[in-house]
Amino acid sequence: MTLPAVDTANTSDGTLLVLTVGTTLGLALLAGAGRGGAGLTFGVILLTAADLTRPPLAHWSCALLGAVMLAVAIDPAGDLPSGVLALGTFALLAWAWPHLPDTVGAPLAVVALAGSVVGVYLTVPDTEEILAAAVVVPALGLLAGPYAGGDRPRGLALLGLLTWAAAEGGRGRPGAVVGALACLVLLAAPIVASRIRRNIPNAALARVAVVAVHAAAVLTVARVAGLEQQATTAAAIAGAVLIGAVAADTFVLGASVLIDRRSPHQVD
Repeated sequence: MTLPAVDTANTSDGTLLVLTVGTTLGLALLAGAGRGGAGLTFGVILLTAADLTRPPLAHWSCALLGAVMLAVAIDPAGDLPSGVLALGTFALLAWAWPHLPDTVGAPLAVVALAGSVVGVYLTVPDTEEILAAAVVVPALGLLAGPYAGGDRPRGLALLGLLTWAAAEGGRGRPGAVVGALACLVLLAAPIVASRIRRNIPNAALARVAVVAVHAAAVLTVARVAGLEQQATTAAAIAGAVLIGAVAADTFVLGASVLIDRRSPHQVD
């Protein structure tokens, strides 16, 4: 397999280090726990190449192939198409994560991500995968903060590891797969709300409120939807919680407009 050339001209040494150490450590921890395999490894390699490759065709080719390989590497949970659900979750995360630090600030974005990881841990019957993959939290935090910029890396390989761990860890109970993936999907709720309201919160209290809504939603999904045996029941509960989280975030962002109007640093 020949990978496209990686464009490192606009990639800082710190970004390369974070991506390399984060993905390598994650794979090593999973291997040490007896988890993962060739599909996961090659999928992560391709997603890392996608993160560092600038030409659109090469970027999207690596991203698509890497995501598919990760999905295929997931063991099914009964008749549930876990790989397909994980693929959809990964696509949503890849879209949402780069915007989350701009919506709530980089530190709170990492707090929200950590909350989702805790939710996955509380949901899945097998926790070895998510404990090993939790190494992506500080790595993604570094990409969102110190090594962020106008061309912020998406951290596709790191997000892929997290998605794989959630789906694979829940394979013993179909409802757990749905609940674990829903804990990650909830990271997109603030982004959807910001698109509805067409603003991001300037006030620190509003940002904290958005993360608090996220924490409550994740806990509900983990301890209610994720404990269901049937995937359909878990999906119905998780869907209702997601809609509620978007509605609550939309309300918070709407209220923050009133605060922003009193501030000299208004954001359009």
